Amino acid sequence: MKDLFEIKDNIFSAPYKSILKCGIPSEESIEVSISIPVYNSFNYFVRALNSAIHQTYKEKYSIIVVDNNFEEDLNVVNKYEQFIIGLNCDKILYYKNEKNMGPIYNFNQAAYLSNSEYFVMCHEDDELSEDCLEKLIEFKNKHSVSNELILTSNTIIDEKSQIKNSIFNKKSPLCKGNIRKLHLWDFFLSSPSNGCGCLINRRAFVEIGGYNPDYRPSADYAMLSLYVYKYGGFLICNENLYRYRITNQNASNKVFYTCIERDEFYRNCMKRKIRIPNFILDRIIKANKACHTEFAEKIWLGNILHPAPLKEKIIMEIISKLNNLRHIIG
Repeated sequence: MKDLFEIKDNIFSAPYKSILKCGIPSEESIEVSISIPVYNSFNYFVRALNSAIHQTYKEKYSIIVVDNNFEEDLNVVNKYEQFIIGLNCDKILYYKNEKNMGPIYNFNQAAYLSNSEYFVMCHEDDELSEDCLEKLIEFKNKHSVSNELILTSNTIIDEKSQIKNSIFNKKSPLCKGNIRKLHLWDFFLSSPSNGCGCLINRRAFVEIGGYNPDYRPSADYAMLSLYVYKYGGFLICNENLYRYRITNQNASNKVFYTCIERDEFYRNCMKRKIRIPNFILDRIIKANKACHTEFAEKIWLGNILHPAPLKEKIIMEIISKLNNLRHIIG
């Protein structure tokens, strides 16, 4: 890892091609698409795809499914393709990768192949609220958003899609009102989203190189931080438009501790872009790492709010005061 703000092409450098196997690309210009990268979670995928199909959004949109499961023969019709053919839905384009290219490159392919002005990412094991596209496009139009990222809150669900915890970011003491204009400072303090269920400008995404596989397993945090630094963003605090699934299968503390190490690296990169003395920023980094390490298991199991609250009162007081200056500090 070199520098969070060093742009590297991770889209056109994909090691393999994605072959269109099902669906016909629209000849019309489409404003928004839903991108679903898939690999080996078919039962959850069915729910994710249904949530994408049954949107209340009235305008035309497409659903891009990019399959990273590897079969020697690309002509093999696997259960993903069979299911999609059976739906007979003209919104869906199903692509199959020549070979498994890893999750991060697959995310990039799903975004790039959307071929629309904006896209919304939905992971295979998660779901969108039925009004996700409608609310995001409505917000974009109302606030004349162009390149800016539009993030939302999420709902945590279990393996049966039952709600475990609804997280409104407005519950955070750092979020005032229903809309928050995002700066790099917000990503230095925490990771507001994994980027799914959010509206992303496709051209801007390509310009920053997409997700960087070098930053796995928290490539989403790295991409969003770079995106907001270059183009800005908004957080809708009072809407839950994405359902994030937590199960025993993804409750891996080993992965979480790797994320903590990556997050510390990202924040150290951000220090150079934020106009606050380093001794204050270093103290915040230390406090953030300590609280996330202590609460790692509980965070993954969805028993407490994520991100974990900083426990040092003096740090919270400093952050609260700095938050009033956020528009000039980074």
